[in-house]
Amino acid sequence: KYKIYYLSLPIKVNYVFSEKNKLSLYFTLGGSINHFLYRINVSKLKYDDVKYITNKSKKLKEFEKYTSSILLGVGANYDLTESFKLKIEPLINYSTDKVFDGPIFEGLYNAGVNIVFSYKI
Repeated sequence: KYKIYYLSLPIKVNYVFSEKNKLSLYFTLGGSINHFLYRINVSKLKYDDVKYITNKSKKLKEFEKYTSSILLGVGANYDLTESFKLKIEPLINYSTDKVFDGPIFEGLYNAGVNIVFSYKI
């Protein structure tokens, strides 16, 4: 099992396609620059006597220090009050670069949901 840790700086643009009362719906598109922090390999071996041996190792070599990704999603913004807002945004993040130089393409990708509660001053 691999766990790869990155610090990402996303930049997105939202296009609002529907606005009714307190709810607005939008598409979002953008990119991110990702800085590689470290990787953890976890291997678990099972032997005939039912013992497990777990090995963890951190590796910094072989990985590209910086990569870029494309961000794509949809979202909903709801005005709870004039100052408080709730935003829910399902998002896909897909790598445009290899994470390390090898014979096959191995890139970053994930899907998730951003939930934001904001207050306007």
